[in-house]
Amino acid sequence: MNDILDKLKEESQIVPALSIGKNWYWIKYDDGSGCLLSPNRDIYMHYDLETNEYQEKESSDWEFFPLSYYYADGIAPKDFKPFEWMEEHFIENVLKKENEVEL
Repeated sequence: MNDILDKLKEESQIVPALSIGKNWYWIKYDDGSGCLLSPNRDIYMHYDLETNEYQEKESSDWEFFPLSYYYADGIAPKDFKPFEWMEEHFIENVLKKENEVEL
């Protein structure tokens, strides 16, 4: 299979997304960064766990994760599960909006 996943396997860890759907994968690099890869090989949810930032799409601004470091009502860092949060955020804020546009 001559695919982007073959190339990515050489330089990163590839982990199936848990709640988005079949053939969605997290691409995780050793430096704490990565992204979400769609079944169509589109890239979403760039993230950097070192700086606590994420980007929904390449055209989006970088935002901080909702941690108590940055927001008074934020999640305590020890309780934050970044991939669970990013999947929920992605479903609610990206997939639903894209599906509405297609209708």
